[in-house]
Amino acid sequence: MVKICVFDTETTGKPPILPGKDWKERNQNDNKLLDIRDFNSTSSLWKKSEIIDNWPSIIQLGYIIYDLEDTENAKIFSKYVEIPENIIITEGSIKVHHITRELIENQPAEKKAPIGMILAEFLNDIMDPEVTIVVGHNVQFDRKFVIAELLRLGRENKLTENVNHYLEFLMDNRKFECTMNLTSTICNIQNPVYYKDKKTGEDKMFYTIKPPKLSESYEYYFGYLPRGDELHDALIDVVVCLRVFMKYKYKQDVCGKNVIITEYIEKISPEGYVCPLDITDKIETIFDLDHASQDAITIIIPEKKKRGGNRSKTSKSKRGPQLRRSKRIRALRKK
Repeated sequence: MVKICVFDTETTGKPPILPGKDWKERNQNDNKLLDIRDFNSTSSLWKKSEIIDNWPSIIQLGYIIYDLEDTENAKIFSKYVEIPENIIITEGSIKVHHITRELIENQPAEKKAPIGMILAEFLNDIMDPEVTIVVGHNVQFDRKFVIAELLRLGRENKLTENVNHYLEFLMDNRKFECTMNLTSTICNIQNPVYYKDKKTGEDKMFYTIKPPKLSESYEYYFGYLPRGDELHDALIDVVVCLRVFMKYKYKQDVCGKNVIITEYIEKISPEGYVCPLDITDKIETIFDLDHASQDAITIIIPEKKKRGGNRSKTSKSKRGPQLRRSKRIRALRKK
């Protein structure tokens, strides 16, 4: 049994700038935030109250537990966090994810909960021995937010479990995969870097590979940018990340394998988008030499057994020629 957890958070703001004389030292301190050995030292930044107090809060957490052998029974979770009155959602964050205090307050009771309840369910799920890997896009970012929330809860005695048990898991890099890192060289997005030559004073330039946005990784594999008002909703980002990871790791497409996941994919896809044909499906090839020219082959693709529900709610008249899935395909044999 292979189970994968993909998760994402939406937050009230960006992490605080860490101490350090230059970017290199600040980057080293940032890496230490996911080092359990450093955490157990007296000099750990997590021991400083100003770091925990100033670390922004999670306002939405979404995740999917996806079973490769039983795709219809995926666990799909998304909840908003009931944040205290003193927590401020920055304007910059609202522009990205469009989550306001009013939006959270107007959610029905089943779609929101205190952060402690949300994290308890999330951590119990990802630490299940059947979950083989936990995935995110720039997953280091989300892991630090979960850690900061845990430390605040532990300080306030709002957790019944030992916080260190969770922290050891969250700081174990072997248990996590990052689609941003995995697809960086594959997407190969060139980023120009300009500098002045110290010897000649000339302006020069070289290229580095830019870490791809989640939407850019998605476009590489599926040929279009995800779109719609739902983007930067934690659960939508989880669906996008899951589709990218499954394509990268297993050469599989999750579209059409689960009803709810497929509906989310359709929301962010061009109008009339239909899941690509699964090449693992059996196809029947018929050579009708009596009624077709020798340059033509007719391939009949039988109806697929219903696995992911309705593959598209769009009528045939709205389907674009490049997106339409035909049941009868005419393919010319190469001369």
